[in-house]
Amino acid sequence: MISKIFKTSSLIMFMLVLFSTAGNVFSYTIEVDDDNKGAFFTVSAVSADNDQRYSLWDDDSNSSSWILDINGVFVAPMENGWIRDYHKSGEVYKLQYSNRSYSFENEAVVSSSGSYLLFTAIFTNNSSEQLKFAPRLLLDTSLGEETGLPFVLPDGSFITTERYYEGSKIPEWIGSIRSSGVPALYIFMEKGIGDRPQSVIMSNWLRLKQSTEDFIVEEGRSFDNLPFSEADSALMLKFSGKKLQPGETMTVKIILGLNPNQPGPEAFIGPVSDSVDFEKEQFRLREYTLKERLTEVDTALDKINNLLEDESLISDEAVLDIELSTANQEKLRAEYENL
Repeated sequence: MISKIFKTSSLIMFMLVLFSTAGNVFSYTIEVDDDNKGAFFTVSAVSADNDQRYSLWDDDSNSSSWILDINGVFVAPMENGWIRDYHKSGEVYKLQYSNRSYSFENEAVVSSSGSYLLFTAIFTNNSSEQLKFAPRLLLDTSLGEETGLPFVLPDGSFITTERYYEGSKIPEWIGSIRSSGVPALYIFMEKGIGDRPQSVIMSNWLRLKQSTEDFIVEEGRSFDNLPFSEADSALMLKFSGKKLQPGETMTVKIILGLNPNQPGPEAFIGPVSDSVDFEKEQFRLREYTLKERLTEVDTALDKINNLLEDESLISDEAVLDIELSTANQEKLRAEYENL
């Protein structure tokens, strides 16, 4: 048991050195998966040399998806047996779900610069009566990690707890960071080509997933606050509802990107705010992530030192706790070695 503790201690000390040297910044472009099998588009950030590829959100288990409020009833197409169709037409990727009463088609187009992604969701009333559509987008912005990483706003502030924004209070854009060296994902709330949501909620993904209908925001609640064991930050974008007569459609456009300072072609998106120094921001994101990781390492080392000072505290449960910390550090080390 003591040998396990020493092994863990050595690994964590190695992590201290590793974190101090990691943090390369790459040039990335966005790619849409050409063989999409999920409920929502699978999209990746790909480095210039095609050597690094990172999913921009977790598509497993329908974690990112449209949720439709239809006449007050919440519907998630992937879970209700709708007919699914996926195809590509030129540079436009289309994912469609439909049944006898209604359908929605989600289109994805990457800008020529590769820095932006335009989503167009088209909701259609196929029934013979009036329906009210009020779409919501649940976006699992953990970017493949269960670490509850914060959101960043245009003023440079980091958001680590539940927040609710409505109307004019909604930020111009919201950045969802990942670990050092990997680009942040930005969700733009533009009034131009993109449709501004009615409201935006920042919270734990599982909490949002399980409380779609009557979500109550708890200001100050951490993204990793138990009983939600998955420390996973996410966004819920709510759009204003619209009454649709039979055959009528409702369209919602959303813009995502990798850089708030690099505007795409004018035909695709207008200029965005240049109030943020992108390179400086990336440094701050890496610095924040590094501090968070080092705090985890310090906590693990304290646990090890306590056990070494008093062997009577050593138990299977205590060792398991350390082994779990070790496994997490191993995962992080593998990630940083690939940067």
